[in-house]
Amino acid sequence: MAIVYPKGAQLTKIFLDGFDHTSKPELITDGNPLCIRFADIVYNIYLKCISWKGKPYPENDTRAQLPSRPEFEHFKSSDDRFLFLGYDPICDILVCWNPTMVKARLNRSSYVSFYSKRKLQEEVQDGKTVTAHLSNGDKYVLFKRNDIAAFLSMIEVHFPSLKDGNAESVSVTPSSNMTTTGVSVVGILDAIENDKSVMNFVDHLFPNHTALEIVAKCFNQFGDEYNNMRFQNWGSIISSYLKKHGKKS
Repeated sequence: MAIVYPKGAQLTKIFLDGFDHTSKPELITDGNPLCIRFADIVYNIYLKCISWKGKPYPENDTRAQLPSRPEFEHFKSSDDRFLFLGYDPICDILVCWNPTMVKARLNRSSYVSFYSKRKLQEEVQDGKTVTAHLSNGDKYVLFKRNDIAAFLSMIEVHFPSLKDGNAESVSVTPSSNMTTTGVSVVGILDAIENDKSVMNFVDHLFPNHTALEIVAKCFNQFGDEYNNMRFQNWGSIISSYLKKHGKKS
């Protein structure tokens, strides 16, 4: 039997029906993206069904694709929260990718893919969340659709960078791929100053771009050359470079 992937008004209704009568949010703007107020916090939410990652269909890899849209330009500079939620109609679960990272990637290309795992989607239980990380370090959280209110109530626990309402405040922790200064490893850049092209690229972007935007652009621009660098690794060395040279982010 073919899978039916809801979209548009149908998908929005399915999402809103996940709130029970005691936790209904205020609907500010209907549609997709929709805008709601929940617990006095405004959320702009874009919904997309999760499907298999291309053809032939891989056994475990799934994704939701965030398109480029003119209205997203406003969200990039807005203090309001922006969530990209993937919906799995088979397991009736939602996936939320790190909102800070999502906002940094808005309109970066025609479509930006966010990935998940079918096995994890099948493991989600009522009243519980599943937390996972992609190979690039991005965090995402899976939960049952009917637990959306509980998830939003705890979203700052899952994504601490939202607490300050500032995308630049995202906490970046170096991974085990990072090296000490002076040690050269293929696919790793341990300091911005060690690659003149990267340094010039960062200097060109600052101060007209935020620190997080610079991280996203470097991750995209030099990802093939430094293929062992995660998003967090770029964040660490860029933050260090900006502080060292007195560039306030």
